[in-house]
Amino acid sequence: MDAERWRRARELFDRLIDLPREQWPAELAQHCAGDAALEREVRELLDADRGATTDAGLGAQAPAVLADIAAQEEAAEHERLRGQRVGAFRLVEPIGRGGMGAVWLAERADGAFAQQVAIKLIRSGWDAEAVMARFRDERQILASLQHPNIAHLLDGGVTADGKPWLALEYVDGSDIASYCDRERLSLRQRQAVFTTVCEAVAHAHARLVVHRDLKPSNILVSRDGSVKLLDFGIAKLVDPASLQASASRMFTPEYAAPEQLRGEVATTSVDIYALGLLLYELLTGRRPYRAENSTPAAYERAILDREPTRPSLAVLTRDDGVDPQRLAECRDLSPQRLREELRGDLDAIVLKALRKDPAQRYATVGELIADLLAHEQHRPVAARRGTWRYRAQRFVARHALATALATAAVLALCIGLGVALWQAEQARQQRDLARHESARAQRTADFLADLFTQADPNVNQGKEASASQLLDAGADQLLNGELDEEPHAKAGLLLVLAQARRALGVNDLKDGLIDEALRQAERSNDELLVLETRELKAAMLASDSQLKPAMEQLEQLRASLPGDDPRFLRLRLRASIDMANTASGLARDEDTERYLREAYALQQQLPDDAQTWRADAVVPLSFRLIRTERAAEAEALLRKALAAEQAKPRPHLLRQARISEVLGMSLQNRPDLSEALEWSRRALELKAQVYGKRPHGGLTTSINNYGVMLMRADRIEEALPQLRRSLQLRREQLRPDHGWIAQSLFNYGRAQDRSGDLAGARASLEEAKAILVATDADKGRDETAIRRELGSIARRQQRWADARAELDVALQRFRALPKPDAGEIARTLAEREMLDAQSGATRSDCAQAREAQTLAASASRINAAERAFIEIVVAGCLVDAGQRDEAAALVQANAANVRAAPVQPLRYGYLEFVEGKLGRRP
Repeated sequence: MDAERWRRARELFDRLIDLPREQWPAELAQHCAGDAALEREVRELLDADRGATTDAGLGAQAPAVLADIAAQEEAAEHERLRGQRVGAFRLVEPIGRGGMGAVWLAERADGAFAQQVAIKLIRSGWDAEAVMARFRDERQILASLQHPNIAHLLDGGVTADGKPWLALEYVDGSDIASYCDRERLSLRQRQAVFTTVCEAVAHAHARLVVHRDLKPSNILVSRDGSVKLLDFGIAKLVDPASLQASASRMFTPEYAAPEQLRGEVATTSVDIYALGLLLYELLTGRRPYRAENSTPAAYERAILDREPTRPSLAVLTRDDGVDPQRLAECRDLSPQRLREELRGDLDAIVLKALRKDPAQRYATVGELIADLLAHEQHRPVAARRGTWRYRAQRFVARHALATALATAAVLALCIGLGVALWQAEQARQQRDLARHESARAQRTADFLADLFTQADPNVNQGKEASASQLLDAGADQLLNGELDEEPHAKAGLLLVLAQARRALGVNDLKDGLIDEALRQAERSNDELLVLETRELKAAMLASDSQLKPAMEQLEQLRASLPGDDPRFLRLRLRASIDMANTASGLARDEDTERYLREAYALQQQLPDDAQTWRADAVVPLSFRLIRTERAAEAEALLRKALAAEQAKPRPHLLRQARISEVLGMSLQNRPDLSEALEWSRRALELKAQVYGKRPHGGLTTSINNYGVMLMRADRIEEALPQLRRSLQLRREQLRPDHGWIAQSLFNYGRAQDRSGDLAGARASLEEAKAILVATDADKGRDETAIRRELGSIARRQQRWADARAELDVALQRFRALPKPDAGEIARTLAEREMLDAQSGATRSDCAQAREAQTLAASASRINAAERAFIEIVVAGCLVDAGQRDEAAALVQANAANVRAAPVQPLRYGYLEFVEGKLGRRP
């Protein structure tokens, strides 16, 4: 068969392939015009695509011949179309192809204004009149899709040679799957991007518009991290029921729902199925079905006849040549950890969206979003049966902060066991209580032994129980009547359990554990046990942001403590530290320091062997001094405490680590950061000796702090992996909305920013802001700093409106703080001034620049390089105000200091901007 004959056969194949099989004979008879050989060849091609084995007479050469002809035709067509006018636009270059035809990048050519669009040229075979009639009918509906994540349909028409075309918003980016892999997004980040897609689809569904062809290539992520859905409404525009000449199935077979393949009416369930496919691919890097070959017919059979592979199993298979290790690394996990993350909730959520029967899928996109949110928050998801066992597992997951901490938990519980055994020994010395005390000790030991048995994989169905699971299991037993007849033993165990769970980051007041501990302690008539339990409950209230009730209870507690009884000394110390932390949250700065100094004085009364990191006022007092710009005093205090600790016969490694860490912070504003870095590194090494390879929150904090110190030293490439690791560990150890995750995201985002990754920085900072807004974790302080960083990024990306909105809120909040920080206000004013200058905003004077200059001059936490940079910002305003001589003098005096400072990419660019306005270059 010659090339010309193949071209004719392929043209007919393209025209007929999407039509139902029963329409083929009539279409072939009409277009082949009696050419029986051509009709047979086209029929063989159609049958081959639907699963037959014929090769149309060419044998093994058929694919190569067809591909070569297609490539030649496509290249010739591109050359013919390049530069042609389509409506008000000129075609620039092809950027893609789809089922309806080619997609071109085009630019506005009528001179009205500059604009780039994506032009979809409908291929031959479509009824132009029908397409345009449908376009007019749907335009009003599509105009209602005003959503930031939906690429808008802009225009449409017919070319001079009769081809329908559509103009859509142009998105300069990559498809969502490629973006997620390139950026190595974690599962949680991928779910966040996916949720954005879901929200856009839900917006369309609410306006009775169904996409019908959702797939990764129709969802792009722009360079700044914005998600855009393409072709929204196009499938509806060319609805099979409306187009006679193209009564085809408008979807991609690999991403089609079963009811689409069966020719049934497509509802919103079609999009929910497609979202399930998309989520599957984003999480696993694979598709849920394995087809025997890549033909549409093979995919149809797989979708209709097979069940999707469970995501947690798919990530470990190698049968398609994909390396599980590479897929997992793109998600910043190991293959086994990726499987564990997917197993359970995510398996169930994805498979519910992919059910064959539309009625068994999520009824709305909103339900799918709600289940993903429930999974993130470790709440039961609707996709799984709500059995008691499953809900109990979800409760455990909400509090499972570090599965390798079982040893620590066992040690904590052994304290209770030791107390019980000591009580048994005492009982044997008292004949009248011997039997009673012995029985009580035995019941306590039996309780602990039974609890530890649950950690045995032989008993626990092959699974190791984590520390959290052991603690929660013990709490559950005690809250359900265990040891009720022994209030003293029960109160002691409940207190130990509550303390251990709090050490793991679990601060749940609603589970009743601490209230039951207090009730049992009061039954026991043990005054010290009652007061210790009251202290812990007040501390938990403070951690739960119930600051005023916490302070009231702590004040009552302190008034109840006997002042001359040494047994209560450590408790008075802990209460003073609790009161300082609570006063800090209430912005009572004077009280905060007073309580810390009281605690420090009490600590000096403790014997050396009783001064441990659990009752240590040195670190919080020093941290307070650093925050209030008294780093020298903090340094002296810390060096003294560290020397005393190291002089002990058995120095406490963890206390040394905490003191070393804060000592490094006391030195962080010095020009030479080498000693600060050394102390920070030393703290990390000491904690690694204590915790080994176990993921512990204390070790994670040191990794974070070391990364921040490296960033301060402008060693960004070294800082990034430390901060990334800290963020990863905190995600594994803490609940999704924990403030420490927001802190890690903030630090990592700043490092990404300084490395030049503005899109990554924006994503990290937006996630951090969302956590703080949702939880109000710090009453807006850190959130305000994040807003300023986001405003700065938006300014450098020339997103002027976004920048102005973030900076205005940040400035307002910094000014409204009980004790406004002059340095923070000066930095924010400088950002606001740069925004006005670069965006061309009109300003009557240089008031905000001058205010930044004045505040920076008096702010002790702004260093010389920052002051020099703010002088450059003032110079930029003076140029615009016509005061060029003063501006030139400021640039002359400060340019060298700015260029010599760290983080040059952020500052040097604006210096060049100002020098450009002055007409000078270095």
